[in-house]
Amino acid sequence: MTTVDQMVDRILLSMDGSSGPQEIDVLSGTVTDSQTTGTSTNGSKSFRIGATIEIEEELLRIVDVAGTTLTFLRGQYGSTAVAHSSGALIRLNPRHSRMAIMQNMKEEIRSWSSEVFQVANEQVTVSDSNSTLVYDFLLAATSPDFIHALKIQRKNPTSPVVRWGEDKRARILRGLDTGDHASGLALQLTEKIRGFTQYNVIYGKKFDVSTWTSAVDLTADAGIPEEFEDIVEMGTMGRLLVGKETRRIQRDSQPQPRAARDVREGAALQTGATYRQMAAARLGEEKKRLQGQWPIRIR
Repeated sequence: MTTVDQMVDRILLSMDGSSGPQEIDVLSGTVTDSQTTGTSTNGSKSFRIGATIEIEEELLRIVDVAGTTLTFLRGQYGSTAVAHSSGALIRLNPRHSRMAIMQNMKEEIRSWSSEVFQVANEQVTVSDSNSTLVYDFLLAATSPDFIHALKIQRKNPTSPVVRWGEDKRARILRGLDTGDHASGLALQLTEKIRGFTQYNVIYGKKFDVSTWTSAVDLTADAGIPEEFEDIVEMGTMGRLLVGKETRRIQRDSQPQPRAARDVREGAALQTGATYRQMAAARLGEEKKRLQGQWPIRIR
């Protein structure tokens, strides 16, 4: 089990672990979602007006420093002001914010082609009251995440558990009148055999990142198999490194093993490109695996 928060930690370790110490402090006392002052435990010497700090996933801008007491602007750079507990970590001028990492994770997953998907299923009951050979049923629960049907199984009408083999007599209907089908999407059964009213539709589904929070479990909640985690990690790091070339500056308050001016120009971009190539290669492997497991597409 890997949560989004744990994946962010893994990426932070890989991105910052070899780049020298990151200045941190610890929040002393709670901070509400509207409070504009807070107290640090140690009072870092580098706290100064204009500095950016990160507490959990919120970015704040310091506007005054008085000993260990900080006055700040909340919810900066598109982050959201939330309550923070005493003992929460304060990261000063973070090289990679947790919010940015999570956003890049989402963008990486959204970029995956429709040939890489999670497998889900839906139980459907259709009418058997007439002899019409065209039956369609709504897939509102899966739209717009629905990509394509992988398999349709008929349930044995004389058994509560046995399902018959794959039924290929079906096709996807898209762009339908939403007055008739709320999702604008349906799966149409043709050449339906009388006596069969219950079906199991196994379908490919997009990985939904729209409602992600830190506590979301990548596998149980987001449907991302464990074998995809390295793709998420490498792809996200590649995206983060794309913009690093613009931050080639030396910060005396955050000493690094090598000054930024000593790092060969373009190194970050090359490293980022390598990560993305590795992620793309792994996606190709998973695409082939899915094609081998689900070779038939019902159109």
